[in-house]
Amino acid sequence: MRGTIGGYSILGEKDEDGNPQAIGSGSYGTVYRAYDPHSGLAVAVKELNPDATGEEVERFRREGRVLAEIDHPNVIRLLDSDEDGDVRYIVMELMPLSLGDVMASGKLPISRSVDICRQVALGLKAAHGHNIIHRDVK
Repeated sequence: MRGTIGGYSILGEKDEDGNPQAIGSGSYGTVYRAYDPHSGLAVAVKELNPDATGEEVERFRREGRVLAEIDHPNVIRLLDSDEDGDVRYIVMELMPLSLGDVMASGKLPISRSVDICRQVALGLKAAHGHNIIHRDVK
């Protein structure tokens, strides 16, 4: 893992091999906290696994195109999507807390739980309005 992807500086603690620790990973990508020198803000950079198949590459590209189409407060915003050499990446806004972070604070009041579910449903509705069926809701 390099220290930068497409001009975005990868942030965060390093593992025992000196590689930045991911803030998330999935079946075909890894997400890192990064710094955007143009905006001065922290962002999330999702890198496609280097051993991705042709189908996974197409799904990754489609994810970038789809995110670019949706403008909704309950759907993460796409900031950039490109390739840096053989590295394909998507840059998204970085959320300050994950749902896991919120839930780790202990039992949530019913009103907070209902509000979170409502916000998730509104985001999914926006995606469905663009004929997108999300298969991996987090």
